[in-house]
Amino acid sequence: ASAAGARLDESDRHAAVHAEYEALESTAAGAAREWRNPATGRRGSVTPGPAYSVNQYTCRDYVDQVTVDGRPEILRATACRQPDGSWRPIS
Repeated sequence: ASAAGARLDESDRHAAVHAEYEALESTAAGAAREWRNPATGRRGSVTPGPAYSVNQYTCRDYVDQVTVDGRPEILRATACRQPDGSWRPIS
């Protein structure tokens, strides 16, 4: 995890994970799904790329941006949709 990600508290992580799922599941490629935690002031966004197929799994590259203490950090990753409907990061 990134240094900024390590500083997120549980409520921040909940907001970020929900935004990540929504971005991967139903957000158009290139459109950011933003999240903000009013309790901590932390915020971020998840921007998915186009979906593609790998070994019968639907996968998407995405960019996760988190702003902690006014400093943005960017993480690039790939996730694939699992049979149970969850998205698992693979990189």
